[in-house]
Amino acid sequence: MRRVSREEAARATTPPGPYEWDDYRCEHGVNQLDDEIDEIVADPTLTMYEVELRLAEVGALVDRAEHGELSPLKEHKPVNVDPEIWEIRFTFGSQPFRIYYAEPQDFPKLLLGLKAHFKDVTGSEAQIRMRQNQQMSKAANRYHAGRTREWLGDPRLVGHSCHAKCVDP
Repeated sequence: MRRVSREEAARATTPPGPYEWDDYRCEHGVNQLDDEIDEIVADPTLTMYEVELRLAEVGALVDRAEHGELSPLKEHKPVNVDPEIWEIRFTFGSQPFRIYYAEPQDFPKLLLGLKAHFKDVTGSEAQIRMRQNQQMSKAANRYHAGRTREWLGDPRLVGHSCHAKCVDP
């Protein structure tokens, strides 16, 4: 019997699904992944059509993840900073874009979006790796910090504007 690699065992690459994607929310209930994606696609040099196209691309990618249809290693791989965090990889034009997410063991149908960013590919290989590892670490920190509240925020605080007060793990 062939041994299945970690890359092949991920929910996002294992049909048939369906799995359910949900985004991490800070303790105040603010969807930080949505905020990051909005900042990324709202490039002032883009037309409204281009912004909508980027949002549709992200939505299609998440939909494919929910159905277990991402390609291992090409579009999806484990990260090196935490064994519970995965990376979804694609590009907008020539800009590498990353979404980090988790597949919590206690929730067998959940894909939990944690962090999104453009990969900065300027500088030396070591600098590129260091910056990307920082982004991966932020995703891992969100995952572990939010576990006790199941990543959904404290319902008593929902609606609070956390941008000025919430400490992002």
